[in-house]
Amino acid sequence: MVTIYTQAYNVENYIVQCIESVLGQSYGEFEWILVENGSQDRTREIIQIYEKKDARIKCIYHDVNQTGFAQDYICQYAQGEYIAKLDSDDFWGSRYLEKLVEAMETQKADLACCKAAVLDEANDKRHCHGFRQYEGLVTAENIAGLYSEIEVDMNTYWAKLMKKDLFLKADYAYRELHREKSGAGYAGDTIFMYCYLNECHKSVFLTDVLYFYRLHRKNASKTAIDVTMAEDCRRSFDVKREFLQKCGAWNQKNAVLVYQAFWRNIDELFRKIVKSEGMDNQQKVNAVLGILSGRNALELRREYCDSYIRQILSAHIAWCYVHAGKESEDVFRKALVTLEPDLFSEMTKEQCRFLMSERALLSLMILGEWEEAQRRLEGIGLEGGMGQELYACFYDRLLLDRA
Repeated sequence: MVTIYTQAYNVENYIVQCIESVLGQSYGEFEWILVENGSQDRTREIIQIYEKKDARIKCIYHDVNQTGFAQDYICQYAQGEYIAKLDSDDFWGSRYLEKLVEAMETQKADLACCKAAVLDEANDKRHCHGFRQYEGLVTAENIAGLYSEIEVDMNTYWAKLMKKDLFLKADYAYRELHREKSGAGYAGDTIFMYCYLNECHKSVFLTDVLYFYRLHRKNASKTAIDVTMAEDCRRSFDVKREFLQKCGAWNQKNAVLVYQAFWRNIDELFRKIVKSEGMDNQQKVNAVLGILSGRNALELRREYCDSYIRQILSAHIAWCYVHAGKESEDVFRKALVTLEPDLFSEMTKEQCRFLMSERALLSLMILGEWEEAQRRLEGIGLEGGMGQELYACFYDRLLLDRA
């Protein structure tokens, strides 16, 4: 028996297809915990119609939209041996449960994962979620060579079937990671999924496309912006590294993927901040620079950086430079250290203030145009005063670090 979990809010255009895809499954031994989350449209009315038709649907109704309770409800109410999560704007292929249950039973696996298709409403196109071609078992013995192929699949807990007993253990580990944080957090699916993977001995991957994920504007607005989300990005990094180290799969190739994933999450967070309508530009600058100057960003930047990561850093530091006021000088200096620790770590507050007034030079340094920056620095050094001091601070280091 499978317990399906879904929570729905203002999805009147999608909920019928979602419900029909579950009720049309070739495998029928399931219960469905369906939470109506205080919708303002016809979502509740539609759900109530189907609830009367099928006793397997067990509805919970909220009067006000809430977040952060999904795992609580699954742990409290699920009666099935297996757990499957379905978002209310997504839907399943008709053999989703049949295929995943069969894979779990025949392979005696702890996790079953199918492929997913992404339905992009912006351009009315469909593409596969990830590029995985591998089908079969994944264990600690073979994951090192497969991680790059299955990494995208492991970041979410839709398109999967999990064991309830392991789900409960993963939930406990997840709560331990979030003891000092209220709410579900950012990258919560990924963190939970790796907590679950840490409990697994054997996973089975199918190439059947059985989950259909709908990509639309509402996807990006589900989580309110909170600068503490940077801590969640770090938690996501840590659980991935812990998992790979436990499996003996923390090699150079896989480590690069995990570092890049951390900065990709940070990049996404920064974009949300910049687009936020609830913050003015100075507040946005303070939020971005606060994250960039923090311990987590600097620590992981020192551990590993490549052109992809530097591009993310330089783009957002450049945005902050354009919009920053004088009150941001100190935190901007610390963010520059994260961009180039060896170059900016010895820079004083006075030197930073002068460098910020030399817009062409600082822009070249942010962009990584080192040869042109050296030429510009030579000209400033000839002017004497603070220019000469700046020359003494940076010129030899530029030559040394960029050689």
